[in-house]
Amino acid sequence: MEKVVSGSVIQTIEGNTSDHVMRRTRSRSYVYGYATPKYGAGGDAGDWTEKIVRRLPTLKPGDTGYAVWTLQGLLNARADGEQQPLVIDGGFGSATEDRVKQEQSQHRIAADGQVGPHTWSILILGEDVV
Repeated sequence: MEKVVSGSVIQTIEGNTSDHVMRRTRSRSYVYGYATPKYGAGGDAGDWTEKIVRRLPTLKPGDTGYAVWTLQGLLNARADGEQQPLVIDGGFGSATEDRVKQEQSQHRIAADGQVGPHTWSILILGEDVV
């Protein structure tokens, strides 16, 4: 679950909708339960999320593979209604680079088209925790 939209509607990011990662809104009646992980002292999620994000590979145009496929799915999940979905092919081409730069600019980080810890953090969490 990503967020509560209203008292009866939630927003999710799902990975099992027609073999795509998609942002969806659903009635809360679909939810049978949820929990918040017990974070470290002070309830700060940054410690463990920062460690995870720093372990992800740095991606750049020309790269291929599963990590790029994941990147493309995350970019599609964050797309607004006006953006064409990226083809999830595992190839970091110009369309993927353009979308990465758009996300980077929108979140006021260097729009270099490379996906490092700061960009992964934004794509996964919606904010820069690194």
